[in-house]
Amino acid sequence: MTIRITNVVYTADLGCEIDLRTLTMSSTHIIYDPHRFSGAVWKHPAIGGCCLVFPNGKLSVVGRVDNLGAGRTRARRYARSIQRKGFKVRLVRLKLVTASAFFEVGGNLSMDVLSGDMGAKYEPELFPAAMLKRDGLNFTCFCNGKILVTGIKNQKDLDDTVSPVPIELELLSV
Repeated sequence: MTIRITNVVYTADLGCEIDLRTLTMSSTHIIYDPHRFSGAVWKHPAIGGCCLVFPNGKLSVVGRVDNLGAGRTRARRYARSIQRKGFKVRLVRLKLVTASAFFEVGGNLSMDVLSGDMGAKYEPELFPAAMLKRDGLNFTCFCNGKILVTGIKNQKDLDDTVSPVPIELELLSV
């Protein structure tokens, strides 16, 4: 059973103002329409993911990666690409906002046992999964054994909180 990271969100401050019209004209795969959205949406095929660039120099990078460090590298690559376009970019703050992960236990999960023994919230009339909270992370547990984890803030959360849960859920699987 392996834990796969499905999405990461990084933000960064480039330390300078960005003229989005100039950036759009000098780059490919970038969309900027100030009437619809104040930022530019950049999906560079070589770098991957999706990058939002704002005129005040803020950068937001989202997308699927193999590990948390790869998301950080992706944000740095977008910043370097903007720097190559002639802007005086200095990466001031690079921060992981959130990440989500996915894993599967061996069999089906009993929602009654999960809500009783582990303290999960299960309302089948509202949502077909049990919601479990541990150390600020949210685990969405489906009866077929698939688990979605949201709210991961750093590698320590992944190692200390997420890693023991599959073993506990494996013991509860039917």
